[in-house]
Amino acid sequence: SAESFQQLSTDKTSGSSEEKGGEPAYFENDLIAVTLSSKSGAIEEWKLKKYFNQSGPSGKNIDMVWGKEWQRYPLSIHFDSEILEKAAQGTYQLTTRKEENRFQFQSIQNDVRVTKEYTFYPHEYSCDFKLKIEAPQQILSEKHSVLFSIHQYLSAEKYKLFQGESESDNFLLTYTGEKLNRRQLKQLSPAKEQTVVDWIAFDTRYFLASLVNRDKLKPFVFTDREEELGRAGLV
Repeated sequence: SAESFQQLSTDKTSGSSEEKGGEPAYFENDLIAVTLSSKSGAIEEWKLKKYFNQSGPSGKNIDMVWGKEWQRYPLSIHFDSEILEKAAQGTYQLTTRKEENRFQFQSIQNDVRVTKEYTFYPHEYSCDFKLKIEAPQQILSEKHSVLFSIHQYLSAEKYKLFQGESESDNFLLTYTGEKLNRRQLKQLSPAKEQTVVDWIAFDTRYFLASLVNRDKLKPFVFTDREEELGRAGLV
C-alpha cells in the first residue's frame, strides 16, 4: 500500500542505516558519466557531459541526481515485505563486471539475495536495469509489491541546477499509452494511483529524467513529497 511504502522510506531516511559499502562503480561514454553506489546499488551521479549549469570556465556538468542522500538515489527500491526490505536496503557488493558497460550488484541478508544489473550503451543517455529476487519459497509464494522511485526538487533553483534564472516549477509526467498527463511537483501528495502507466518522468525546464517499464507486468504510479523534494515511482 502507499502507507507501507511511505513508512519504509521514512524509517530509512531518518535512521542511522549502515553507511559503509563496497566500492562504487563508474561508467562513462561520450554523453554521460555515471556513478553507481554500493550503499543502495542505485545511481549516485548521472552527469551530462555536454551540458553545463552556466557558461564559461566555472560551468559544471548537469547532474540529473537530485537528492544526494543515498536512500533517495534513483532506482533505490522498497518492498512492502520487511524481510525483502532488509535485503533491499543492505550493503551491495559489485559481484560482476561482465563487460565494460555491464555492472551487477548483490545484497544478501539471511536467505534473501537482491541482484541489480545495469547495462549501458555507447552514444546513449539511457541504461537498461534488471532486478532479481532470490528467497525461500514461502516468501516468493506470497504476493509482494516493489517500488522503484526517483526524486526531484520542486523547483530547479532550489537545487541550483541553473545559475541566474528566475524560479521555475518542475513537473511530473505520466504516460498511459493513450494520454500524457503533466502536473506540478508542488501539487504532489502521498498516493498510489489506480492508474496503470507505461512510464513516468520528471520535467525540469530543459531535461527529462524518466523510468520506462519494459516488463509484462504493468505498474501503478506512486507519488509523495518530502519537504522540498518530490518523489514518484512505479509499483
